[in-house]
Amino acid sequence: NSLYNPVSLKFVWRKFKPTSTYILQVYSDSLLTNKIFNFTVNTDTFKTISGFGSDQKYYWRVGAKDTGNAIYYSTVWNFRTIPSKYVSIKLILEGNYYPLFSQ
Repeated sequence: NSLYNPVSLKFVWRKFKPTSTYILQVYSDSLLTNKIFNFTVNTDTFKTISGFGSDQKYYWRVGAKDTGNAIYYSTVWNFRTIPSKYVSIKLILEGNYYPLFSQ
């Protein structure tokens, strides 16, 4: 559960002894109904994903698949990506303003 993450992230989890296959899932909602990423990861306990939207909240979990193909899912975690950068510019065209004090 973290804030201000970049739009490209490295997900890391702990090894589950009786497995060598993991399923990494990322959702855009807390009810886990809108899956946006679903990766099968063999042997490694990390995966880098890019392409997240700015200023969005996401939910993720990892599943460990055992030799009988049963999947044991982790707790669901969440994170928010950094907001888009923006610049606020005020333009004052010459001759279109009035002095506040007479000189």
